[in-house]
Amino acid sequence: MSAHDALFRAHACFVEEEYAEAIELYSKAISLEPSNEVYFSNRCAAYAALQRWREALDDSHEVVTL
Repeated sequence: MSAHDALFRAHACFVEEEYAEAIELYSKAISLEPSNEVYFSNRCAAYAALQRWREALDDSHEVVTL
């Protein structure tokens, strides 16, 4: 699976409010392209949807760093 494929599938999960699955797929995209800030930003939103604030904050810091 490419990073783009993982991102596409993650977006679909996010829209369906399947946030845990979206996080897994965004994480897969990040593992394949760790310098892409969009993947971190999207995963941050999924963490926030689950009220996992620490992880969301960590990802937001990564977005700013990148």
